[in-house]
Amino acid sequence: MLEHMTVTTRYLCTIEAEVAPPLQIAQHGKLARRMVPIVGGKVSGRINGVILPGGADWQYVHEDGATDVEAHYCLELEGGDVVEVQSSGVRSGDPAVLARVFAGEAVPPDAYYFRTGIKLRTSSPRYAWLTRFLAIGIAARSRDGVLIRVFEVE
Repeated sequence: MLEHMTVTTRYLCTIEAEVAPPLQIAQHGKLARRMVPIVGGKVSGRINGVILPGGADWQYVHEDGATDVEAHYCLELEGGDVVEVQSSGVRSGDPAVLARVFAGEAVPPDAYYFRTGIKLRTSSPRYAWLTRFLAIGIAARSRDGVLIRVFEVE
């Protein structure tokens, strides 16, 4: 019934999030719980604005460096409208490469896997269209930030 359907995407924006150093919350055997404060940044593309400080990326880091990420933060778009961002993703790859990412090295984004599913929410009439689809992000980690290319799933 659905065999003929495929997934297509359309570029939405690029998110450049600035983050503070990770906070180690707990160690559960071979699984670490961390929180990475989101302190600012910008968004550009079909939507433009800034990332408001106060968000966070909650993580479970596995022994091999693979990381489950749950980020929650807000954008303030042109005109002052606020959009909530909730994303859930995975960063994985060769443990040696992930160790370099954790150390803050500039690692080419194609050397590891970092993807996220994104849901946007707002009561702004101007940006209500953002609430009517899911998005996916292709991400890369830098020493003090995360870069995410976001695509609307059509």
